Amino acid sequence: MNKHLGLSAFILSCFLAVFSPITAFRPDIRRRPVRQVLHKPPKSCNSISVAPQIKIPAPSSQLKSASNDEYSETEKLLEKARQLRDEVSSLQSSKLQAQELREKTEQSERQRVLEEQRQKEEIRMRYSAVVPILKDMGEEVMERVDFPPRIIGGKSRILTI
Repeated sequence: MNKHLGLSAFILSCFLAVFSPITAFRPDIRRRPVRQVLHKPPKSCNSISVAPQIKIPAPSSQLKSASNDEYSETEKLLEKARQLRDEVSSLQSSKLQAQELREKTEQSERQRVLEEQRQKEEIRMRYSAVVPILKDMGEEVMERVDFPPRIIGGKSRILTI
């Protein structure tokens, strides 16, 4: 029984060694005998190549003067960019201030209009009354009727009984 177990384990290990994912794509491993496959690792799985290092020559004096000119031009461009950013931020802040001022004036105008409407409604309610009115078809409908004030100055009032 142990013999059969050992033989089946050997066959299974041979099968795995031959058809494993590592050996499935490497035809040179399949050609080796099973004993070499089981006991020896593959010669090389992956190869890594190293790029040669390139030495950059030191800049000559001609290049140094050109880089100084470029450096000054770069500084000028950076300064101009800072100035433009400052201008943009000042324009945006002035735009925000103008918008806030416009919103405040619009809000005050809306409040003024609402106050005028409230006062007109209050005056109308003071000098009006709901009275029954007979319509053409014989219906009696309750409607609000406005009357002119008797005393100018807002001291009079209409009462309904």
